[in-house]
Amino acid sequence: MNFKLSTFSTLIAFICLSIVGACLIPLISVQLAPTKTLPSIHVNYSWRDASAKVIEQEVTSKLEG
Repeated sequence: MNFKLSTFSTLIAFICLSIVGACLIPLISVQLAPTKTLPSIHVNYSWRDASAKVIEQEVTSKLEG
């Protein structure tokens, strides 16, 4: 089966697909300027009269572990 497309048919198909693609651009859900904040969590902890080493051993390592 020998099927050949003419140059004109190829050009018309390309133009039609380009118009359809241009019309569908507003439907794409992509942010042009994405948010710059990353998901994070903040923990505030105070322990009176405790050294940094004790806080690390008793609190920080348990939260991170």
